[in-house]
Amino acid sequence: MTGTVTAALIAATLSLHPVNSKLKGNDLYCLSTVVYMEARGEDKRTQISVAHVPITRAKAKREMGMKTNICSVVTKSGQFPWARNRRALKQRFDKQAWEKSVRLAADVLNNKIKDPTRGATHFCHVTEVKKVSWCQGKKAHRLTTGGLRFIYLNESPLLY
Repeated sequence: MTGTVTAALIAATLSLHPVNSKLKGNDLYCLSTVVYMEARGEDKRTQISVAHVPITRAKAKREMGMKTNICSVVTKSGQFPWARNRRALKQRFDKQAWEKSVRLAADVLNNKIKDPTRGATHFCHVTEVKKVSWCQGKKAHRLTTGGLRFIYLNESPLLY
């Protein structure tokens, strides 16, 4: 879907609420929700990096001949737990953070922002590294951002 985000789609997505809407069909909405849920309090570089992960996964699957899109990557079981657990989304809604997430996701999808991770397919917050088995013992490209760090892992697309 990269390169096809119109002003009308951005406006429609801005009117949605990440808690009340369903994650299906609208790649801009799904990618915006990833940025909002995973990185809304982070700096712009981290938000951009987080946005590129599901895009990279979808692209890798398409290159392997699989039919997929960003929403199918986001909602796949075990990938983004909040995408399947609606209770996890029941947080105080931050309209300004949502608008920022939508605009950033649109710029990423329109290829206005390069991938700073160089093709990473996974990320894990450093506070989760010891709790989440797939975060441990992998070769990782580490990005340090404003006090919080994420690890972006390049793995085989067959694992996601």
